[in-house]
Amino acid sequence: MPDDKPNSQALGPPLPTMTHEPTQLPENRMPAKRNSGQY
Repeated sequence: MPDDKPNSQALGPPLPTMTHEPTQLPENRMPAKRNSGQY
């Protein structure tokens, strides 16, 4: 967990996307689970 935070900060761009991702996260996770189920 702690390693992910420093990495995200080092990249920089992911931080702004993270703010917008929260809303998209649920949507992204849903299809991901469906796809994994099919596989």
